[in-house]
Amino acid sequence: MKQRIISALIAIPIFVLLMVYAPLWLFSLAWLAIIAVTAYEMARILGLQSKNHIAGFIVAAVFLSGISTYIGQSYFINIALFLCCFIVFLWLFFVPFLLYRYCQGKHLSLMSPLSQAMLIAMLVAFFNAIMILHRVLPAGLFIGLFVTIWASDAGAYFVGKSFGKTPFAPKISPNKTWEGFAGGLLFSMLSIFILIQLYKEFIDGYETLTFFTSLIAVIYASIGDLFESMLKRQAGIKDSGNIMPGHGGLYDRIDSWLPSMSIWAVSLCFITVIKALAYV
Repeated sequence: MKQRIISALIAIPIFVLLMVYAPLWLFSLAWLAIIAVTAYEMARILGLQSKNHIAGFIVAAVFLSGISTYIGQSYFINIALFLCCFIVFLWLFFVPFLLYRYCQGKHLSLMSPLSQAMLIAMLVAFFNAIMILHRVLPAGLFIGLFVTIWASDAGAYFVGKSFGKTPFAPKISPNKTWEGFAGGLLFSMLSIFILIQLYKEFIDGYETLTFFTSLIAVIYASIGDLFESMLKRQAGIKDSGNIMPGHGGLYDRIDSWLPSMSIWAVSLCFITVIKALAYV
């Protein structure tokens, strides 16, 4: 626990400073680096052995992330948003189906091209979601999204540790409980409520819709966590890596961000369209 706290105290201020004050080129490069490291850890989980295969997986994730964002900003057809919508559909329906099948003893084929393509697409959509949110949201609200996920993680951990009795998904992650899930939800709801109050002018009358779409994003943050746990359990490894002492790998830290940020980006665009139609 001490090592986890020290790592967090070092990493969080650096992360916040980079997210708020870094110029766009440095911000983009930082996130592409995060995509590259996460892709490497995913390749390890998938069991890719060949150096060329691993390098190809990483290059595909980084290149497609960068090029889709560039095309999305340069042309009328926003490929970035389309990809985010498609991946959100996978998170909402297909990933829970995979988790259900795993609990029934039907495992995902990690080495299959479909599994590899799906994970790359999730990373690309995540990168594009980050770029969309960073471009549109006020800096404080952008950071607030991460704080909301951290609040959910903290609530789930402390409530689950103190009161957890009912297993949440014992075949995937035995230590997770429904009590912990409820605690994480309550902490995140408090964070969402505070953000809505602070940024009412920006949200501009869509407080209820913002609250419920954010709630969905937080719920699916837990799905993202379970999805990574399923992949690791099937691969027979405990952590995705060891880049952060006491925290495991980078994918272990951002697994819940992948679905939540994609959902927030799509819901933001959806609310923006509703606002535009309201003035027609």
